[in-house]
Amino acid sequence: MYKSNKKLYYKLFDLYRYKCFINDESESNRLIHAMLNVKKYYNTDLKKIDEFGLKNIGFDSLTISDILEFFSNQELNSLNEAVNSHPKWMFNLILSSVFEISDLQYLFNSYNINSVKDLIFIIYSDYFESKFGQIKQKNYLRYLEFVFFDKFPLSIRNNNSILDIDPNFISKTRLNGSFHNHSLYSDGNNSIKELVEEYRKVGKSYLGISDHSKSHFLSGGLSELDIEHQHAEINALNTFYDNFKLFKGIECEILSDGNLDYETHILTKFDYVIVSVHTNLYQSKNDATRRLLKAIENPYTTILGHPTGRCYGRSPGLDVDIYKIIDSCVANNVIIEINGDKDRLDLDVAFINYAEKKGALLSLEADAHSLSGLNSLKYAIFIAEKANLNPGQCLNTFSYEKIRKTFSEK
Repeated sequence: MYKSNKKLYYKLFDLYRYKCFINDESESNRLIHAMLNVKKYYNTDLKKIDEFGLKNIGFDSLTISDILEFFSNQELNSLNEAVNSHPKWMFNLILSSVFEISDLQYLFNSYNINSVKDLIFIIYSDYFESKFGQIKQKNYLRYLEFVFFDKFPLSIRNNNSILDIDPNFISKTRLNGSFHNHSLYSDGNNSIKELVEEYRKVGKSYLGISDHSKSHFLSGGLSELDIEHQHAEINALNTFYDNFKLFKGIECEILSDGNLDYETHILTKFDYVIVSVHTNLYQSKNDATRRLLKAIENPYTTILGHPTGRCYGRSPGLDVDIYKIIDSCVANNVIIEINGDKDRLDLDVAFINYAEKKGALLSLEADAHSLSGLNSLKYAIFIAEKANLNPGQCLNTFSYEKIRKTFSEK
C-alpha cells in the first residue's frame, strides 16, 4: 500500500473510533466502507486521483471531502476536533477488546479525567469494583499497565498482586537484539539501515528483518524479486558494519489449511522463518488448532509469531488449544514469540509459564513497523518479567554465534 494511502487509512480509523465512542452509527458505517475502499485500492495512489475519479471508484461525497482534505494538509479537521474534545490517549482504549465502549462512555461522562493516572485511580477505586466487578477491574488495570507502563502509579502496582513483576529479568539480562521487525519492503515506515542505526544507538548487536510474505498483499508482501533485492541489501549492510549483524527473516503467512505461502526453494533462502496468522481468524477450535499444528510441523518454521493472532480492536484471535500448540513447538524445535505490540500483547503469562516448564525457547519481539515501534520490545519484556521467564530460555539473550547455531540446527 502507498505510504500516503496508509496514513489516510489510519486517520479514517481514528475518526471511526471516535464515532463509535459517541454512538454515531451512520458515520461509523460510512467510515468502515471508506477504510475497506482504501484497502481495496492499495495499489493505486489515491493522492493522484481527482474528485471525479474518486467518485467513480466508489467513494461517497463525505469520504471524498475527507480524502481531499487529508491530501491537501495531512489532517482531518473533524478528527482534530474530536482529539481536542478528549485526551488523545483515550483513542488507544476505544475498540480494544479489553474495554467496553459503554464503560468508557460512563467513565468519561461521569468524571473529570484529564490524564491516564486519573483513569487508573478511578478504576482502582472500591466504587468501580462494586459497580463493575473485580474481574473487569483487574482486566482493565492489567491492560492499562501494559499500554501506559511509565505512567502507571507504583503504589497501585505494589498493592495489586496481578500487577507484580520480578525485576530480575531486565536488571540481570542483556537483550542483544530482536527478530520480528518490518521495513519499507513491506508495511514498515523505515529503511533497514535506519532500523540498524536505531538499534546500534542503544547497544544492540544484531537485528532480524522479517517483512510480510506475498499473500499479505495489503501490507506489501514480498515477491520473489523483492526478496532478492532485500537480501542483496542485507548482505551489503553486513559487509559495511563491523560490530553489528543482520539476519534475513520473513513473517510467512499461515494459510487457512496450514500451509505456508512460499515454496520450499524460497524458504531455504532465509536465516529464519516466523509463521503467523492474520486472516480467517474465525475457524472452529479444531480447524484452527490443526492449522497451526501443520505450520509448526513444517521443517522450515523457526518461530511461531503472535501465537493466538489476537489484535485488540480488530479480532480476539484464533480459538486454539494453546497447550497442544506449545507442546508441538517444543517437539518440533520451534521458538515461541512473546509479542510486545500494544495491540497484541501475545502470549499470556500462564501460557509462558507452561511453555517454560515444557522446555520451550521463547523470543521477545516488538513486531516493529517503525523506529518508535522498536520500543514495543519493552512490553514483551514486561510480560516476560511477569512470567519470571528464565533468561536461558530467551532467544534474545543469545550471542550472534549462538543464534546462528540455533537457527542452523533447525
